[in-house]
Amino acid sequence: MSRVLVTRVARPSDAEAIAALLAGRGGRLVLQPGTGTFGAFPDATNTGYTAWPSYTGSLTTYSGADPIPIGQSGATFEGLRFDGGVAIGTAGSRPTGVTFRGCLFESTAPNFMNVQDYGTGTTFEYCTFRPAAVSSPPVSFAQSFQFGINHSGVGLVARRCEFWGFGNAIQLDASSTAANPVTVEYCYMHDAADQANDTYHHDGILSSNGGPNVSHITIRGNTIVSGGNTNAIALQVDPGSPAYYSNITAVGNLLGGFGATVNIGGNGTGNTNVIFTDNTFTTLIEPLFFPLYGWSDGSGNLWRRNRWYVPPGAEYGSPADSGKFWTPSGVSTTDWTG
Repeated sequence: MSRVLVTRVARPSDAEAIAALLAGRGGRLVLQPGTGTFGAFPDATNTGYTAWPSYTGSLTTYSGADPIPIGQSGATFEGLRFDGGVAIGTAGSRPTGVTFRGCLFESTAPNFMNVQDYGTGTTFEYCTFRPAAVSSPPVSFAQSFQFGINHSGVGLVARRCEFWGFGNAIQLDASSTAANPVTVEYCYMHDAADQANDTYHHDGILSSNGGPNVSHITIRGNTIVSGGNTNAIALQVDPGSPAYYSNITAVGNLLGGFGATVNIGGNGTGNTNVIFTDNTFTTLIEPLFFPLYGWSDGSGNLWRRNRWYVPPGAEYGSPADSGKFWTPSGVSTTDWTG
């Protein structure tokens, strides 16, 4: 895969102050595999290639074409190790319906990606996206990769996948539609790279586009918890020229840490049909700023049955608040009714 330098803009304001906050954390909390922190939520025991039901104990190194050509539309790749990054098609030649199961994608390529996806309806199941240079967190910038999946195609499924050592686990940099939606479900995103510095703009699931090209997204049942400076759910807008979001569903996720943990359209005033229900905010890692960037009721938007969780060993929060409702106004004994 030819290298394309990808740079992120829209960094939080006052970068020097943010860098100082991150450095003060010192990367002290590392969610290494097998910690068992998350209960019924996804973790390293039930995501990634080692959890794939057909995993035999070893992988075969991929030696096929890169980029994967349009002639392999409908192909399934199983039990493979992709070393150094791979592309699915090109901007002018997009395979359809390519599936990866039980695969490992690893590289050590700062400002680069483990997978560049130009395909339509690409699926990843029980796959792992990690650095090649280290076997466990923490991960320095030099050991890291920027994007686990840089999705520039139409439609995507990521299911039971594990991501760590990233700047951004998944970037949605293109279109999703009712016919070809994006679904990220039951994945485990943790231990972003270089947390104590301001090199990366750390995100779990990222879009900086908004508008009609990024819609029909379902984020369901994931664990997205890490230190970092930006968002676990990072559906961002440019404040100077906002393009808001429509037809977004985030349900049943465990979310914590980052900068502002959840961002769906900034203040959300232009969002339509955004459903945020049955999610849990964990105080295990304290966000640099706050749990929620903003929220707006109306226009089909719905916030219901979200909960606050203060686990043992939490960086902050009162245990007395654990189990209460998490609302756009903070912790409450009653649910949001907006």
